[in-house]
Amino acid sequence: MNSLEHSIFRIITVGIILFNIVVIGASSALAAAAGNNNNNNSSSSAGVIGTSTRGEKERDYYVNATAEQRHKEHLAMGAAITEPYTANLNYTLVAVGSASQGQVKSSLREDARITLNLSVWKSTKAVVSMDIMNGTVKIGNNKELQVHSGHAYYLINSHLMRIIGYIIIARESAGSEHQPSSSQVQTLKLIGKATTADDARLPAGTGSNQQPPLKIQILAAQSKLAPGWSLDMNAEVRLERGDSSSLPPQTTGQEGQKAAAQKKQVTLTAILDNLGDEERFHALIDSALQKLRERHPDLDIQVVEKQFAYPEERNQLIKSVANGTEVDLMSVDQIWLGELAEKGLLTDLGNYTKSWGRALDWYQSNWDGGAYKGKTYGIWVWTDVRGMYYWKDLLEAASVDPDSLKTWDGYIESAKKLDASLRPKGIEGVHLTGASHSPDLWYPYLWMLGGDILEQKSGHPTKGVYWFPAYNSSKGVEALTFLKHQVDAGIVPQKSHFWGKEFADKKFAVMIEASHVPGEFSPDQKQDLDKKVGFIPMLPVPNQNTQTTTLMGGWELSIPVTSRHKELAWELISLMVEPEILAPWLAKYNYLPTQLPIGEGPYSQQLRQTNPFFDDMVSMIQHGRSRPSIPEYPQIAEHIREAIDDVYYGKKEPKQALDDAAAKSAQALGWK
Repeated sequence: MNSLEHSIFRIITVGIILFNIVVIGASSALAAAAGNNNNNNSSSSAGVIGTSTRGEKERDYYVNATAEQRHKEHLAMGAAITEPYTANLNYTLVAVGSASQGQVKSSLREDARITLNLSVWKSTKAVVSMDIMNGTVKIGNNKELQVHSGHAYYLINSHLMRIIGYIIIARESAGSEHQPSSSQVQTLKLIGKATTADDARLPAGTGSNQQPPLKIQILAAQSKLAPGWSLDMNAEVRLERGDSSSLPPQTTGQEGQKAAAQKKQVTLTAILDNLGDEERFHALIDSALQKLRERHPDLDIQVVEKQFAYPEERNQLIKSVANGTEVDLMSVDQIWLGELAEKGLLTDLGNYTKSWGRALDWYQSNWDGGAYKGKTYGIWVWTDVRGMYYWKDLLEAASVDPDSLKTWDGYIESAKKLDASLRPKGIEGVHLTGASHSPDLWYPYLWMLGGDILEQKSGHPTKGVYWFPAYNSSKGVEALTFLKHQVDAGIVPQKSHFWGKEFADKKFAVMIEASHVPGEFSPDQKQDLDKKVGFIPMLPVPNQNTQTTTLMGGWELSIPVTSRHKELAWELISLMVEPEILAPWLAKYNYLPTQLPIGEGPYSQQLRQTNPFFDDMVSMIQHGRSRPSIPEYPQIAEHIREAIDDVYYGKKEPKQALDDAAAKSAQALGWK
């Protein structure tokens, strides 16, 4: 831990010792109402839990304290706030401890969970000291031990302000509520031990003859919240045992305390693309997480997922890591890898991959796609390829042979015939991408002609040898001219893009799209799909002697440099890409594998069952290429998109459009 954490830990530890000496008037808060307030209702005034050792007057104050009274109290103790309090969040904390029954102590196999209903109050600095005064711990065989006390601190904005005592705060019956974002409220960790009622010096009459009460003594606590928030606890406290069919191994005395202390909670934070459905990444992580927990029975491992829409995830992860926020795992679009690595935001995974020994299981192009400047920064988890989909009945109605789509000339002539036959019915013959990712559908034509997006060139003002635009070569002009000929033939660029749904809805007879398209069909359509729809594993080529190419996309997993749990994060990644975990997930969501054992080995059968075109798609991986993984690529892609639009809408000829774009790209790459 760093120096700040050391200081916090020492302050907290001292505070806990002082707790037995220093008790302010708030310590009277916990009345005998403990057993009567197990149901927390946010719409009613919350009661107090616990056993009071002070007068009824003090207890009643905390039972009936209003938000206004709590506001004044915090102001008196230095919390800088101006507006009245309103409750806005219930939160859950996790404690590590041990259970005791009679004279026998047992360390918990899993972290005990203390569920605290919290209210979050806006403030600029505060530390709230909290005592757990009642609850239960479940330890298997339907046995419950009573929890009678505990103690913790909340640290806000690195300012320590002690509010010592039995603080269980009531809240007003009416109050607007809203939930802060995950960036405002993050985590709290508690570590503690359990003692018997006698050790805890609990008031007489607590517990029962059959089952002595249990005290949880919190030895250390750490919380992380964004500046501007402080906490008060509200209503119910419960300590629950994790799932177990029997009591854990028995220990006594210091041995039991040691076993409890060895139980550690670890929270991994992941910043992810939401993939259009947050359940997707969650399902993959959850499957791997179960295995990770089995490997580490001494840890309670949790993963906090922060999912964002594309491309907002890129902005969030750059901002978070650049600001030093602890992030342990991130999904990285292949085109972002170079930018993030160049900025120093990613961990070099070389040492992990060498000892792992699985690099040869990847298709070479996919393994290479995780590297930047000779170092591995990402593991490419899944990919996609682009090919031609067509409706068999629509081509038959227009007397178009699917094989005619394979060459540039045949493709354009077929489009004319399809439009003539189908437009009267409201169906377009051929789809032409005019959306923001239009360069992705142009690159394969550039590549199959032998051209490239960038090339290495010497004489850079600051870098010596560096990348220079190559896409405006004669090969690039020829490739863009093919798109111009499509527009000249009457094919209309589509500015709106629905990622294959428009094809599944039969609005187009032919569409060049990625390998996920089979997943866009309804369950009824998927029945015998290959009898209705054809897939040609190629993009049109200039002539039959030209080898087709395709663009591969997909996502990689990386570990940010700010991770404090790199070893564990790597283990999670390595489990996520294990074929037995990954293959069923790929099959469910119609993604293509980056690994040979899944693409061509024993696990491939699972994907064949859900995708009738799987083998054809996998055959394209060897001809696939990826976009440049350099920091400047997003700007370059935008320059190319502008050039394509200029040609689509008749503003410029292909050569002029590409030359103008290349001049902008050269400047973005630092050439003067």
